[in-house]
Amino acid sequence: YAFLQGEKSPGSGKGDKASGTGFFINNDGYFVTNNHVIASCNNQSKISYEGKNVSARLIAKDKTLDLALLKADVSPRKYIIISNDRPKKLQKVIAAGYPLGKGLSDDLKITQGIISSLKGFGDNSNEIQIDAAINPGNSGGPIVNDDGELVAVAVSGLAKDQSEGINFGIKAS
Repeated sequence: YAFLQGEKSPGSGKGDKASGTGFFINNDGYFVTNNHVIASCNNQSKISYEGKNVSARLIAKDKTLDLALLKADVSPRKYIIISNDRPKKLQKVIAAGYPLGKGLSDDLKITQGIISSLKGFGDNSNEIQIDAAINPGNSGGPIVNDDGELVAVAVSGLAKDQSEGINFGIKAS
């Protein structure tokens, strides 16, 4: 797992940094996050990996699915394998990430829940709904099954003042 941050383009909004979570998919330094995490970074993304800030370059992005593939010059010993199984309702899942960035702490946070629905907001069949906590900063983090295989990528949750435990992930498939 990597904490991801980048410099926002001038005039892109509040603050000068964007942040989220990403995870490696092989030991060649390729990792996945959400497109919305890196969209305003003007290809100036950095990851915090093993206590070092490392530049990452954008390889591909999909605005519709809200996914981005980046590469950093690191060789992680561990990475996440994509599950070959379709997600199932009531399946136990674990979400990992850095909610609220490093302001909360630099320790990886883990939440557990189930798959509540096989569709996201507005009947989006590219997403699943989960009840594991997803907060700002979790974006781009992995949602895995009991075997540690990727089921989905954390993407969003409904406003906490309007709902509780309604969060979404982009299906790994």
